[in-house]
This record gives sequence, structure tokens and C-alpha cells, in this order.
Amino acid sequence: MKKYKLIGVPLKYGCNIEGADKGIDVIKRHLNFDYIIDIPTFEEKMISNMLNIEKITKVCEDLSNVVDKTIKEGYIPITIGGDHSLAIGSIAGSSNNNDLSLLWIDTHTDINTHLTTETGRIHGFPVACSIGLGPEQLVNINHDGVKIKGENVILFGTNDIDDLEYKIVEENKVNNVLYEEIEKEGLDHYLEYVLEKFKDKKVHLSFDLDCMNPNCYSSVNVKNRFGKGFTYEQVKKILETVLKLDIVSIDVVEYNPLNDKDGKGLEILLEIINSIKL
Repeated sequence: MKKYKLIGVPLKYGCNIEGADKGIDVIKRHLNFDYIIDIPTFEEKMISNMLNIEKITKVCEDLSNVVDKTIKEGYIPITIGGDHSLAIGSIAGSSNNNDLSLLWIDTHTDINTHLTTETGRIHGFPVACSIGLGPEQLVNINHDGVKIKGENVILFGTNDIDDLEYKIVEENKVNNVLYEEIEKEGLDHYLEYVLEKFKDKKVHLSFDLDCMNPNCYSSVNVKNRFGKGFTYEQVKKILETVLKLDIVSIDVVEYNPLNDKDGKGLEILLEIINSIKL
């Protein structure tokens, strides 16, 4: 029987959007966390998101150590955020124990670097950092260099992609399953592709709530600007299917309670986490 531990990361410095750090305080009223990563107090510098590298590096180093320890104890860590920059740390900790593959379920590819980013927001960097691209201190968290080969990454359901990200995807042989392709060929077709691609692999699953259509789920930091994405029913099917893989670690990120006016966003988030733990 699979055993899980919950890790809370109330991190906002990857996006500098108010509320990104407040989700854990809401969630912990309903779930018991095994760890909550301490977010050090820093002098606030909100002029440029890139000034937050020091902050994010510290948090991700701490998280990577907890994830590493949790896996070695025989548990599957579920890291709950907080913004998606935390995945730099959770992936680093997971890859310390495994020849790792990555299933990235997100409306964004999050494969920008400091040289390509349009916003400077580091929550758009984690896939790039994990394949060895980006600021050195982020790439080298936990242990130096590449954590996952580009060919062992599947980006699933993407549709809000910066122009320069397409080039990074192509140059690094990253598998990018666009949302429009899923619409055209059907969800079942691409879920079979994921199962086949990752059979006999150790997989880190990183799930961003903004993969859902904003008409279905809007309690996130950055909604899809084109109004596209999965329904909640599709998300349930996706998770039910991919959890058949050998998942060694999981992220669930980008819940923002300030954008959850009626509490339905929290209700769905809790359902998702509890379904993973079944």
C-alpha cells in the first residue's frame, strides 16, 4: 500500500502575486501536513521578480532535502503550494534517488530561462531548471546539473506558451502535448501515450491547477489567458489514469485563496489531494 506525506510550501516569490503564499494557511484547516517549509524573512524587493532568486533558492534547497528524506523513508511526498517555482526543489530532491521522468500537467510549459522570460517570474522556470537551463544557483539545487533529460519530460495540456519557449522545447527534445491536440485526438489517446511513454519509469507528477479551464476553476495565480483548459471531470480522469504509473513524488500548486470567493476552489483542491492519496 502506498504511503504519503504532505509537505506545505507557502511560497509566493516565484510570481510575486498576493495570495500565492496564503493557500497553506487555508488548506491546513482541512488537511494535516507532515512538514511545512519555513519561508525565511527577506527584505521585500518587488521591483524585479529576478531579485527573488536568493529567496527561491533557499526555499527549494530546504524542500529538496525534505523530499529526499521522505522518499528514503518509503513515502511518496505530495508537495502543495504556493507557486510552481517550488518544483525546482521537489524535482531536485526526487531525482537524488531516481533516474527520473517528469509529467508536467499545466497550461504553461514553464520552460523559460532568465534569458527568455517575458515577465521575470521564476514560477515560469522550473522545467528549464530541471533539464539544466537557467540561473546556475537554481539549476544546481541539491546536486549540480541536469535533474531530468528533456526527452523524459512530457508537458501535458499546454496552450499558453511564450514564443521562445517553443524553441527550448524543440532543442531539448521535450515532449509537448498541446491542449488543442488533446481536443482533436481525444483525451484517451494521449493518456495511453503517457502510460506507454512512462511504463517502467520513475515519475515525478507536477500538477498545476491552472491546467483547468478558468470557467471551471479560477482560484489560481495566473489564469489561462485564452480561456482554455481541462474540465474538472477530465482532471479526475487524468489523475486516475496517470496514478497507475510508478509515481515517486507529486506537486499540486498555484492555489490562490484570494481568487476563491465562494470556497469552491478549495473544495476541488481538497478533492484532488484526497483522490491522490486513495
